[in-house]
Amino acid sequence: MTQAQVKQALARSFSNPTRDRESAIAVASFGTLLLLACFVYGRILELNPFVGDNVRVLFWADGASAWDLPLGDSVAYPEWRPLAYLTVWLPYRWWHLDHLHAHYVINLLLWTGCAWLVCLIVHRLTHSSAPALLAAAVVVTDQRAVVLVIVLEHANSMACIFGLIALLIVVSARDQRFTRLRWIGLSLLLLASGLSKEYGLAFTGAVAVFSLLERRRDVATAAIAAGVTYALLRFGFAGGAMAPYCEEVGYFFTLRNVCYDGFHAAVVNQAAYNVVATGVGSILPGVFAEWGEVGIAPRQVATSVVWLAAAALGWSKGPAPMRMTLL
Repeated sequence: MTQAQVKQALARSFSNPTRDRESAIAVASFGTLLLLACFVYGRILELNPFVGDNVRVLFWADGASAWDLPLGDSVAYPEWRPLAYLTVWLPYRWWHLDHLHAHYVINLLLWTGCAWLVCLIVHRLTHSSAPALLAAAVVVTDQRAVVLVIVLEHANSMACIFGLIALLIVVSARDQRFTRLRWIGLSLLLLASGLSKEYGLAFTGAVAVFSLLERRRDVATAAIAAGVTYALLRFGFAGGAMAPYCEEVGYFFTLRNVCYDGFHAAVVNQAAYNVVATGVGSILPGVFAEWGEVGIAPRQVATSVVWLAAAALGWSKGPAPMRMTLL
């Protein structure tokens, strides 16, 4: 092969029209979603940042050492979110990022990143930009974005970003068997999602269930490895992070104070209610009020039903990976 032929082959390998077009679409979609997020939530930068949770986590960051990071904040047990706490501790202690409005900007970028990954997943499944941008716009403008004003609530966005990247990898692989490197990457992403916030373990469960139904043993073992590693780390570093705590939570049509201080009827009933309410409230926002009690918002429920119908249609008519994304 002549030198000219070698140059032409290299040029073709680095210049793929299809790949270049997909990259351009990805960049343009992120920019569009970021503009939408800034338009909807830009005024958070005008808010008074000193709410209780913000002060608490920055007070923790000011006093914590590097050895405290695997423990998280023991005062906040039973939650254990070491990766989320690490992303507060590092900017605060190393870069002296103590201006809370900077954290608002970070939260906004992370929230936009979640919507963007949804856009990429839907585009990969449908090969159409319109439904992908529509789905992402629904995520960006979801009312649950109110957590943007709380520093540590970027744990939600981090859990979703790691989990959604994991879903994107599985969706992109189709029927191809995972290489060892991709298997390790998938396991680490699922683990990082759980270490960001406990709810991130839902991605591990969704990938495991999907892979078992589709008989993808390689993907299933990656999810199982992530779940087992999370459990070992939690018990190894924080003893399970099982300290008792009390909170006021919804229970059907009332609010009540529940202390999670052991395995008894009140705790079991409340935990079961929380699981069901979280599942229903996730796909039908508007059924429950702020603290989990039943509080119907008719207009919001009607909107939720429309989107749920669209999701059901995608489940029944779309490709098999749609089932994983719905889970």
